[in-house]
Amino acid sequence: MFNRNQVNGMVKMKKSRHHLLVMATCFAMMMAGFCLVASAADEDVAVNEASNNEVAASEVADQNDEADVRDEESDVEDMNAEAETPEDQTEDYTKGTRAAAYDELKAPVLAGTWKSESGGWRFYDKAGVMQKGLYTIDGKQYYLCPNDGLMKTGWQKIGRYYYYFGTDGAMKRGWQRVGSNWYYMHSDGAMAFGLMEIEKLSYFFGEPDDGAMKTGWRKFADAYHYFGADGAMKKGWQKIGGYWYYFDRMGFMLTGSRELDGKKYFFGGENDGAMKTGWQIFGEVFFNNVKTNDRWGYYSADGAALKKRWFKYGGYWYYLDDDGEMLIEVEEVDGKFYYFGPANDGRMRTGWQSIDGIWGYFGSDGACRTGWQKIDGYWYYLGQYGEMETGLRNIDGDLYYLGSDGSMRTGWQKNSNNWYYFNTSGTAVTGWQQIGGYWYYFEEDHKMVRNTIKELDGKKYAFNADGVMLSGYL
Repeated sequence: MFNRNQVNGMVKMKKSRHHLLVMATCFAMMMAGFCLVASAADEDVAVNEASNNEVAASEVADQNDEADVRDEESDVEDMNAEAETPEDQTEDYTKGTRAAAYDELKAPVLAGTWKSESGGWRFYDKAGVMQKGLYTIDGKQYYLCPNDGLMKTGWQKIGRYYYYFGTDGAMKRGWQRVGSNWYYMHSDGAMAFGLMEIEKLSYFFGEPDDGAMKTGWRKFADAYHYFGADGAMKKGWQKIGGYWYYFDRMGFMLTGSRELDGKKYFFGGENDGAMKTGWQIFGEVFFNNVKTNDRWGYYSADGAALKKRWFKYGGYWYYLDDDGEMLIEVEEVDGKFYYFGPANDGRMRTGWQSIDGIWGYFGSDGACRTGWQKIDGYWYYLGQYGEMETGLRNIDGDLYYLGSDGSMRTGWQKNSNNWYYFNTSGTAVTGWQQIGGYWYYFEEDHKMVRNTIKELDGKKYAFNADGVMLSGYL
């Protein structure tokens, strides 16, 4: 047996050994921890883009809708798409492009462990430190709340732009359907907005804080555009709501009078754009800054204007010139003159027509008549431009008298206090004429001699006030 001194000595020795063992163990653990940390540091992958670990962000309510990949096939036919009435729905936009989001965001590559904790998922690096901010983990980008490190899903505003994170927390890119709307995320994940070109097609994504792909009528850059059910901006001919429209290569809706493929079309006023058919006013005519008349044209069922041709409508003939404009008033067509009525009328006239107080006659074919014309049993003389002549007229060397109504007169006619006599052919007589049993004498200018004594062929004759030659010699 051991005495007290031996026991005390053994206890002291055991305590001393125990202390040494504890100290050795602690030292070994410290070294192992140091090596572990050093090893983890060696294994960390270099930052892909930059090294800022946290991004100031304002949270947007999480959305848990899974984002579907967009079906690239269009489900709408260009010619049969329905549309709203065009109206100002948006502000003026240029393309919603901006510098790559990596100018704003940094997503260092990180390795570690996901942990499901109260409130959601958090990520801890190999050192066991909870991470916050935007990180690239296993090739995907995640956003960890700057406040509590919780993995965010749904819409998040980071910096100046919106991003969308799926239910697994991974950032989405490309076409995404969220709820009932389509969105487009750039290669950096930022939500597109405004007017964008994607794979050579133009789309409109609304305001910077909206981003939903738009369809239907939109107005910006002082012009209307139309986006189909697939969101793509339409170009060329499109049938919308039962009407045809034409959009140029920039997607601008055409208005007014336009020529396409050698044909002229009319697309209405600046807020209209629908292709017109039938009679249309496509312009105005001004004289001294005063509107004198409208410019009319006729557009066939296919919308093309009729040009340089006769056209019968409603029982009347019209003529459309080289520009497709309906002729009015007196116009020459193929070397003949026609009368198409006053301004805004255009109907070809026939028969007697008074134009600015001057009468003319147009045959059954509408052409203006000139020269001698027998109309309703009477003879008329129409001048070079078809104007009806009246009064005394020297025609082809003969003198004729045309009454105030233009009809050729025969027999006795008085003009400017002088008397004339016209035979049955209408020509004025000269020299001695026996009329009604009496003798008269007419000068070379066809005027009847009266109330005078006149020597003729060496003889003198007396004529009374009525021009009748008195019997006997003087």
